[in-house]
Amino acid sequence: MKISPDYLLRDALEDNEVSKIRELAALLESTSPSQQEIAVAMIQAVLERR
Repeated sequence: MKISPDYLLRDALEDNEVSKIRELAALLESTSPSQQEIAVAMIQAVLERR
């Protein structure tokens, strides 16, 4: 059974944040595993530089 992050975090997030999570999830689901690895690495790099 798949449970989406927005479902689990629904009470803790504002609608705009839930919308962003859904958009990111849809983008990731439409990519290949190698593209997903690249995307995750890019996000991690951005977060580390903050």
